[in-house]
Amino acid sequence: MAWSTTPQGLFLAAGQANQFSFSFGDIWKGPQLATPKLDASQGGGGTKVLVTQWQGTANEPVFGGPSRQWYALGIHNSSNSGIWFHLEGGVLA
Repeated sequence: MAWSTTPQGLFLAAGQANQFSFSFGDIWKGPQLATPKLDASQGGGGTKVLVTQWQGTANEPVFGGPSRQWYALGIHNSSNSGIWFHLEGGVLA
């Protein structure tokens, strides 16, 4: 099962790192791996690089019910330009 988020739906500023989360409509699909793919940038010279620092899952407590599981990954933008990107992924073999 391969999947992709909406193009240009995510942004990371130059030299910044952040956590990004995704789900499949609150349905657990088993282990997932995601890769950030460049859509556009704010310009500037040099190589545009997004580095996945870690991947994992996160639990979100829900009042009166079971917790929801989200997929999460930490991404670092080591370039000198802000980058718009989407995530591509699939089932972990």
